Amino acid sequence: MEYKDLKMEGYDLHILKTDKFKTVNFNVEIRFPLKREDRFFMSLLETVLPLSTGYKTLKMRNISCAEIYDPAWAIKSSISGNQSMFSLRSSFLNEKYTEKSMTEKTIEYLLKIIFEPKTDGNQFIEDIFEKEKKNRLNYLRSLEDRPDAYSLVRLQGYMQVYDFKPVTLEEMYYKTEKISSKMLYDFYQKMIGSSKFDIFIAGDIDEDEITRILNKNLKISSTRKSSDFAYITQKTYNSPPHGYSEPVPNNQSKVLIGCKALNLTDFEKKYVFTLYSWILGGNNSLLFNTVREEHSLCYYIYSSRESLTGIMNIFAGIDADKFDEVYDLIEENMEKMVKGDYPDEYLEGSRQVYYNSLNNIEDSLDSLTSNYESEKLTGSDSIDERRKNISKVTKEDISALAKKVHIDTIFLLKGEAHGEENI
Repeated sequence: MEYKDLKMEGYDLHILKTDKFKTVNFNVEIRFPLKREDRFFMSLLETVLPLSTGYKTLKMRNISCAEIYDPAWAIKSSISGNQSMFSLRSSFLNEKYTEKSMTEKTIEYLLKIIFEPKTDGNQFIEDIFEKEKKNRLNYLRSLEDRPDAYSLVRLQGYMQVYDFKPVTLEEMYYKTEKISSKMLYDFYQKMIGSSKFDIFIAGDIDEDEITRILNKNLKISSTRKSSDFAYITQKTYNSPPHGYSEPVPNNQSKVLIGCKALNLTDFEKKYVFTLYSWILGGNNSLLFNTVREEHSLCYYIYSSRESLTGIMNIFAGIDADKFDEVYDLIEENMEKMVKGDYPDEYLEGSRQVYYNSLNNIEDSLDSLTSNYESEKLTGSDSIDERRKNISKVTKEDISALAKKVHIDTIFLLKGEAHGEENI
């Protein structure tokens, strides 16, 4: 494999050349400083933009797509550390297995999605906008019917993660209602004109041909030339934890516990935090083996960390009258992590899972591309460096990190018909 990074006109081009795969990945990553007010626009833009392509009709777009062998693509908005991200990610068959010039035609098609939206003057097409806005509002309303997603959104609405006030579900709905087609187009224009652009292309491709295609089809005049990416550092937490509860007409209750890891070092963020979370709440973990297997107090329990923000959430499905027992066991096991009071097999098993995940990266072009993006956009280490560094993590490192992890916010979606199912 060969890696190459090029400074282009208004963007950085990152090329990963490998002949292991028959497909090519082409990703456009747009980054700009994270601001609270932008969050109300991003999710709406990610559905409006794909339907606002520069083709006169949807039929023409579909015909054009079929002519280039139907590339798979998706637009996604997200948060990465202190940045908002707007991404187009795509995969298409290498022209060696289709027709000559298919690479150029496919890239032209994909660039139109991001950079040439169909508009009505200084706004998006009203019919398209109103339909997608309605879909977005319906989605937000429907969250109450999806307990897992709803409880997570609720926790996020209560928990202070960034340096601005959390966005609640009610506010997201209210602010989305107020967005007009012109407001969304203005946001799009601001994003295109003031963001950092990175393009990643991976596969069995020719560098000169790719640069020729991009020079011909893409001119970016953004004012932002660097990304200024940074991890979010958690410095405070709620003591005692803030707790919230809502009733739900289900048998099963959902408990989410939001934890903050304070003032982590770079090594802790990248490596120790990962193993800590897996030992505490992975597939074969302290929480699973005690709360679920030994005491039969939950239907499921696991933890999930966000290394870029220093946040770890614990998820459990329980009967509501078991909450106190479950919570006590969670606290007990977090204290065990502080003391290193667990068999060495937990650490070595988690380390082996990490090794296996690294070994699997090279089996998939998507994984290789994502790994390359992580290195360039968020400062992740190379695969070899990660393999070496994870081997250095000790029980003492995990205990030191465990002392920095604190329960901050608790949300209980309380089943009103609890206690009627067998665990």
